[in-house]
Amino acid sequence: MGAHRSGFSLLLSSRLYRTFIRPKFEYGLAITTFLKKDIAELEKLQDRCLRLLVGGCSTSSTTVLKILTALPSVSWRIDVLQTKYCLRLPFLPDDCLLVLLQRQLDSRSHLHQLRQNRLFLSLPSPPTSSTAALSSFFHRDRQQLHTSFLATTTRVLPRACRSLLGVDPILYLPATRTDRSRLIRWRMGWLPGKPHDCPCTRDHTSRRHFNKYECEAIATSLWNDLPAAPPDVHIIDHAINELPSNPQRYCPYWPSLLSILWQVECLVRPEIQFPEDLDPGALWRTHSLPHNQPAS
Repeated sequence: MGAHRSGFSLLLSSRLYRTFIRPKFEYGLAITTFLKKDIAELEKLQDRCLRLLVGGCSTSSTTVLKILTALPSVSWRIDVLQTKYCLRLPFLPDDCLLVLLQRQLDSRSHLHQLRQNRLFLSLPSPPTSSTAALSSFFHRDRQQLHTSFLATTTRVLPRACRSLLGVDPILYLPATRTDRSRLIRWRMGWLPGKPHDCPCTRDHTSRRHFNKYECEAIATSLWNDLPAAPPDVHIIDHAINELPSNPQRYCPYWPSLLSILWQVECLVRPEIQFPEDLDPGALWRTHSLPHNQPAS
């Protein structure tokens, strides 16, 4: 598009991808049957595009990135496109070429194969013709798949994300570019990054170490400002998950969360002097006025 990647936020970049890039390789998916290896190649193509949004290396995982931006897998999109295509067929004019051909096709036809996709077979009977009802059906299906994935995966970073599908608030809540970058990099596992000895001398720099009562280099008062986390849930992950989705509802522990992430970056990169924000969270606090309500 003739623009530098760093000039766009991750939220805007994901929307540009969804609007202009993804439709290019989705063309024809609604009427095509695929082998598993074909779908795998399309998934790799999407992953390469998503890595470009954040500057990830060729081996970096895109699972968390897709959760943060609410972008579905290619395989799910194929099921949706084929389901919509099959639902539209009965409403085509009688003199439409496809309708005329359909009368001559047997049960082994290409059209019959399209109707065997998982989503189409799980539609309520009779299938709904309402766009809103169909969108709700698709959303429920994606939510069920997401919930099932979180319940079965052993990977730490995806399990740390929100359980409800949707764009993660850290992508749009009022924040400076630097603060948003730290929040995203924490979610992606790029912060704290490669472990080394922590200046507090107690352990290596890691997600496990940067926790309440673990790293003495981070003030206890900051940790105490964050909401108490359930067992086996990282307190920073829990604090991010508890952020309100409405930018008008200011979160009282937001400054402490940003300060902790600033200190984490200072500890993992001691050779760089990161400027301290003397009033962390001011951007959101100012944005939410005069509707300044504490988050529940």
